[in-house]
Amino acid sequence: MTSIVLALSAALSWGVSDFLGGLVSRRVSIASLLTISHLVGFLGFLGVALITREPLPEAHYLWRATVTSLLALIGIVAFFRGMVVGRMSVVAPLSATGSIVPVVAGLAMGEQASAWQILGIALALLGIVVVSRATTTDQGPSGASSVGYALLAAAAFGLFFLLVRWSSEASVIWSLVVMRGTSLTLLILYALVRRHDFTMPPRLLGTILVQGSIEGAANVFFAFATQTGLVSVVAVLASLFPVVTTVLARLFLSERLSRSQQAGVVSALAGVILISAH
Repeated sequence: MTSIVLALSAALSWGVSDFLGGLVSRRVSIASLLTISHLVGFLGFLGVALITREPLPEAHYLWRATVTSLLALIGIVAFFRGMVVGRMSVVAPLSATGSIVPVVAGLAMGEQASAWQILGIALALLGIVVVSRATTTDQGPSGASSVGYALLAAAAFGLFFLLVRWSSEASVIWSLVVMRGTSLTLLILYALVRRHDFTMPPRLLGTILVQGSIEGAANVFFAFATQTGLVSVVAVLASLFPVVTTVLARLFLSERLSRSQQAGVVSALAGVILISAH
């Protein structure tokens, strides 16, 4: 049950942070958003590691975290780029279909789930896919582009979900420090090469700081969830973040949900109930 609570907490946190990030990415560059956001996460993770005096794991675990970080960075850049050129309520759900990767891998590696949990996984995945079936005809040429970015994000996120457990076996906190440190280094190098200007209104900076803190918490929740539960289960539950993002987009941006998207939300929630109850 602990892993389920952690995975759902990750989904909620990712959903909120993606909504905030999607809003900000339309006002500032993605490089500015991610650099500041990842700096917040890196300092937070490093502070926890030093305060708790968590032992530094062996080098090969740190290399695992580096590889995992590259996948996460590719996914998040593609995700927010899709948000810029398309609709939040389309890009977010479609990017979550990558959860199929850890589900298939987990079951192939012999993870045992009950029949009810397997049904719940199927309903949750169905809900994610159905929610993504938004009408794109009103998006013009940007529609196809946003879908392409969302599918790239889905592939990267799927591999990220699968590898987090592998990279966090020795130490969840140090794994997160290395992952954030790797992505932050790459983002800073990019900013230096492009001579990027980080000037922005204080209100937007404050939003990014909040977004970075929430997104960092989501990574903590998910990393610990993978260490205490089945990857095939926690990956699906954590991938429900588009439901949160889509609902927030409906409430605050008036992005309408079709009947099929509403049905997808119901299917996803039914899947969560089945997974959690058994």
